[in-house]
Amino acid sequence: MQSHHDPVTGNDFVDTPGLADVKMREEAAHEISKALRHKEGDYKIVFIVAEESGRVRPTDGVTMKLVLDALPDKRTPYGIVVNKMTRKKINGWGPNSSERRTFVACLNEGRENKTSFIYFYPRLDELEDEENALHKPEDSFVQ
Repeated sequence: MQSHHDPVTGNDFVDTPGLADVKMREEAAHEISKALRHKEGDYKIVFIVAEESGRVRPTDGVTMKLVLDALPDKRTPYGIVVNKMTRKKINGWGPNSSERRTFVACLNEGRENKTSFIYFYPRLDELEDEENALHKPEDSFVQ
């Protein structure tokens, strides 16, 4: 688990890379649960996932389940950002499209605590192959 404190906003950010690694799962779940139990104030959980063939990438689904199962309060709200989607697919997956409904149903399948906070973020060619690049989020994402 990696964490970063932003002195400008006062927010703490925690990243949990590698949770698909079977050996790291149990330790990560324990650390996440411990961090959230001892955290004062509000926190937000946002999962960054990838879409593959109309479904969430399996390793991302495993990470979501692991983190959600580790939460002390199973009613904690969370959001999902589906990252690096083509604009064509985003536009084709309008609010009432069957593809979008199927994808959202798969994201929430088997979850006690379902979410409606899902954002489809476009692939940005200018960030391709960049490391540690900063990007100003689209206004619709911030809202």
